[in-house]
Order: sequence, then structure tokens, then C-alpha cells
Amino acid sequence: MQKTKLIEEVFSDYKTEENIKEAKIISLNFLKKSNILEINLESENYIEIKELWYFEKFLKERFQFSNIDIKMNYSENVKIKPIEKEWENLICYMVHKYPLMRPMILLKSTIEVQNNKITVNMKIRGADFLRARKLDRELEKVMKNLFGYNYKIEFVEVINEEDEKALQESRKLSQKHAIERALENMAIGEQIAKEREEKKKVQNEGAQKEQNMQENMPPVPPPEEPPVFEEVEEETPLIVGRNPNFKTNIIKVSDISPEDDMSAISGEILDGSIEEKELKSGKFLISFNVYDGSSTITAKIFVKPEDKPRVLKRLKDAKGVRLEGKSGISNFTHEMEILANVVVETEGIKRQIRQDLAEEKRVELHMHTQMSQMDAMTSCKDLIKRAMKWGWKSIAITDHGVVQAFPDAHKLLGVDNPDMKVIYGVEAYLVPDDSPVVVNDKGQDIDTTYCVLDLETTGISAKTEKITEIGIMKIQNGEVIDKFSEFVNPEKPIPQRVQEITNITDDMVANAPTIEEIFPRVLEFIKGSVLVAHNATFDIGFLKKFAKDFGYEFDYTYVDTLPLARKLYPELKKHKLGKIAEYLKIKVEVAHRALDDVDTTVKVLKEMMKTLKERGAKKVIDIALKCEDEKTKADEYKRLKMYHAIILAKNYVGLKNLYKLVSLSHLKYYYKKPRILKSLYKQYSEGLILRKCM
Repeated sequence: MQKTKLIEEVFSDYKTEENIKEAKIISLNFLKKSNILEINLESENYIEIKELWYFEKFLKERFQFSNIDIKMNYSENVKIKPIEKEWENLICYMVHKYPLMRPMILLKSTIEVQNNKITVNMKIRGADFLRARKLDRELEKVMKNLFGYNYKIEFVEVINEEDEKALQESRKLSQKHAIERALENMAIGEQIAKEREEKKKVQNEGAQKEQNMQENMPPVPPPEEPPVFEEVEEETPLIVGRNPNFKTNIIKVSDISPEDDMSAISGEILDGSIEEKELKSGKFLISFNVYDGSSTITAKIFVKPEDKPRVLKRLKDAKGVRLEGKSGISNFTHEMEILANVVVETEGIKRQIRQDLAEEKRVELHMHTQMSQMDAMTSCKDLIKRAMKWGWKSIAITDHGVVQAFPDAHKLLGVDNPDMKVIYGVEAYLVPDDSPVVVNDKGQDIDTTYCVLDLETTGISAKTEKITEIGIMKIQNGEVIDKFSEFVNPEKPIPQRVQEITNITDDMVANAPTIEEIFPRVLEFIKGSVLVAHNATFDIGFLKKFAKDFGYEFDYTYVDTLPLARKLYPELKKHKLGKIAEYLKIKVEVAHRALDDVDTTVKVLKEMMKTLKERGAKKVIDIALKCEDEKTKADEYKRLKMYHAIILAKNYVGLKNLYKLVSLSHLKYYYKKPRILKSLYKQYSEGLILRKCM
């Protein structure tokens, strides 16, 4: 058996002299979709929060993870620092991990710990903002992972007279700066007006001289219609405000804090986000959302009625904007917003054009268009054009349950396009309705000998995982006549999660015989019987695999009580062994231990057999034939669990069959989603490829 390894052994290139290097790694779990690594650590010494942060930083930089989630487990004799002493370090830790939640607001706060409740006394306003960002829930989760405590967080704004006075002074200072800027703009305006007046005076003097020169000349007849001169608007990037120069440095939207009085940002206005509202004063409030690459914030401006058409047109036409104004938390949305007093047009965000520089181009076999409900926004034509631009030669269209994008693809490419081949497919809602109740029937009488079995394993795959415990009960005429129960040495560590479920530890199986040693005894015990298991595909799969590995014949009839329960008890929403036992009022002693699960299955099977015999079952095969009536059978697809699967058409025969399956799923088997029965797929599988949806 392999021992649990230390951090310094697994990550030898992480150089540190702190306690964390001696922490034991209990488990590692990589979440592929979110690119997050979950680590379960155990330590006999207290590990500072800053140590955990430096270790997380190392892992993120070393392996390019999006985030790291560490769960600490301390021995009973470890003295954990009080939350009060670690509060500042905890907030700094949160600032690095979750910057968008604005935990920096809590840096100067104090806390009061009473039992399982932590009251956070904030010296600035922003409690509603933090609650809206769910920072309290995230803090509770982090403290549970790092300290093992279940605390309830409550934010309270406690602003004393000194803090209130300082806040007012800050506001007065901001108002003073605003007045100074306004006076400066007025002075500039007066200077411009004075220069214009002098220029006009010079022009009038020149006009008077010209009039004196022309007095003796014959008069020029006036035109029939006086010429009309259109007022040309001065070209300026300034949309709102008087001075395009900002007093505040431009920052990222994600860095704006409720503590900031004035903020300046630069970004793009999101399409469709511009809204206008007329106020009682006669002015208009125009709001829009600005995205700068880090986050999005709502900006608001006040405009006069005569300026509204011009401002709206400029905002809609602008590629990008820079704006400056007062930032704070909205009283209505409880989100950050900016009341802008200056808005300047820009060229927008400079984006890098994505390219596929791989020598061997990929073939994308899973692609959604805007025909996939709530899953994609790009049209089929745009996706195909992008693929062709990247040099791809083939691409599959696999929308959720529909084929509505196919005509657009065909219209764009035509037949036998040399530059692009479209593979037509669908991401189907597949229903496995073909789970058999009785497998490999040999005509046995219903009162034959049954061996009810259950296996505990290190995982779910028979190809890679091992058996840790075998439990079997032999029954005849409803009575238990013999039992078999053995631990099995899996010759590999049992994952922590599996240990928690099965209560089987590495120490319990360390001295047990291996499966190769125990398997002949198992075959001898079940000889001549019909096997029974709940979700028999799993248990029988392991037995078949080891029989093949060791050169034994495995030709047994078996009954699966999982699909049998679905057919006998359709009124149940779930058909786990415990739920069925509860429904039949059968007491369950211990769950997820082999012989205990077998005992429950025996009791459940006994009740099932009573019902089946009342319906006239006399042979083992009658278990499958008498377990459901016609109405239950017709509605069975509604109760079965759906699985996402990709179906691709290889040729025109497959395309025709794909159309049949999609049509039937909408017309005959639609229940919340258009469902494709697996039995129906087998009927129309010619020319089709079925693959698991990754």
C-alpha cells in the first residue's frame, strides 16, 4: 500500500521552510471544465494563511490553474490561531482570490466572535454592496475550508463621529475640486468669448471699410431667395462636459471601490444597453453599460432636452468612451455605478485577432449555433466562416435537440465544397430505455436459487479500479441459506471520497487477500444460481472483467433490481436502494457496506417477488415480462434520466435517419426536452455515429 505523500515530496520544486512543506496530501481533484484544482491537506502544525496563499500562487503559475481550493484538516492537538488574529490576513487572502467581490472594503473592519456568529463592524458604508456580491457566503466557505469552523457572517455598518466627519471632509474636498474645475472651465470660456468678441469687432471694421468703397458702385440686385447656411457642429471627441482633460487617473472597472469618490474608466458601450428616462425637472437621465475588458459597470449622465438627440447619437455611434465622474453604490440596484460629468469618445478597446497557428488543424465535433436554446449566440454562417478563415477543413454542427441550422450551412457551402466539409449532427437528449431486467435467461423457474451480491470498489470503472469488499447472500424460497463476506486488497490506495462513502479504509484491507486469491471461492459460492444486484451492470461488469483476466468462464443469468424497481414502482421519482426500502417500509441498517446493502436488496427482492407472483410470474424471464403494464411502459421515457450524447451523420442515409430521430423526439417523445430513446436509436442507427458528450 502506498503512503500519503508530503507536499515537499510531490512538489519538490516548491522551495519553502514553512510548516506547509510537511503537510500531507490526502487527495487531489482537478475540475476540468472550470480549470480548478481542489486539494485536501492534513497537518500536525498550524499553517499560516499567507503560507497557503504563496503555495496557491506557486501552483497557479506553475500549472496555469484558474484557481486553487485548499481544504485543511488539522490534528486534534494542533492549536489553531483565533479568527481575530488572522482576520487581516484572511481579508488579504480573499482580495487576491476574489477581487470582484471587493473584500478590500473589510480591511479596516473589526470583528466580534460569539459562538458560531461573526459580526463584521464596517467603518465605511457598503454592507448592502458586499451582501449583493455574496461575499459573506464566500467568507463562510473559506473559513470552513481553512479553519474547519462553521461561522455565520453578518456585516454591520458602525461609523463613529470621527469617521463620519472624515467622510464629510473627503466629500467637501471633492466638491471643492469640482468647483475649482468648474471655475477653471468658466475662466477658459470667458477667455474664448473675449477672443471671439475682438475677432467680431475686427470683422465689423473691415466690413465698414468695404461698404465705403462700394458706395459709388452700381447696386447688385438681391437674389430671389437668400442663401441658407447650415450650422456646422464643431468636431470634438467631447460628448458630455466642458473639458476633455481628466483630473483622475484611469483605472480598471474591477478595481473601483465604494471608497473611491471619483473614478475614471475607458471602455466600450455594450450594444442595447443605452436607456433614457425623463425626470420631473425636465432633464433626461441616460444610462448605459461600459465594458473595459475586466468587468462591466453602469454609467449615468444628466442631459438637457435640447442636448439629448446629439448625445444619444454620439453614444450609439461611438466605438469607445472615456468617462469621469462620481462612483458609488446605487440605492436601487445596490451595484457600483458612475454618475459621469465628462464623457469623451475614443477608438474603443484594441483587440487582438485570434488565429489558429497549429500546423495540424483540428476537426471540431461539438459546436452550437444560435439554434441551441440558451446555449449559443453565433449564427451557423459566422461559425463556418471563422473556421474557414482559420484553415479548418471540417466542422460538425451539433445543436441541442434540433437540426434547424442545417439549411444555412448547406446554403453557404453548397454540395461538395472543396474548402469545408460540414458534418451534420445533434446533441441529443438520450434516454437509456433498454436497460434489461433479466439478462442471459436460461428458462429457470422463478423459485430457483438466487445469489444477491454487492461489491465495494475504489471507483466506478471496471477497467481501472479494484474491488475492496464482496458481500453475497444465497437465498432459496425467500430465505437466506448461506452468506459470503470478504475484504479484498485492491493493491492501490482507496480515494478519500470513497473512504467517506464506504467507511472502508486502507488499513482495513491492507492484510486482506487479493482478488486473484479470492475469486475462485466467489465462483464456487455462486455456482448454479441466478445472480441479483441493484444496478447489476456495475457489479457484474467487475466480475466479468476479472473472470476474463484470470481465464474463468462467466456465463450466469442475472436480474437487475434497478430497472425492475423503475417498472414496478413508477410513482417513485428516485429508485436508489434506500429510497425503495423506505417506500416498502424496510429498515436499512448501514448503507454502502457490501453485506449490509445485500441484506437490504434481499428484503426488497422478497417484496418484489410477491408482487410478480401475484401477476402470474412463474419463470425468471417472467420477472421482465410481468413487471409493468402497457400504460406504465408507454410513459416510462418520462421517468428515465436523460444523458447528453452526440449523434453524427456519416452519409445521406444517416442524415435521413437523424431527421427521423429528431422528428420523433419532438412529436412522440417530448417531455420537457425532445428525448431520443436508445432503443429507437438502435432501430435507426444505420449511417450514424454515437459518441459520449464531453
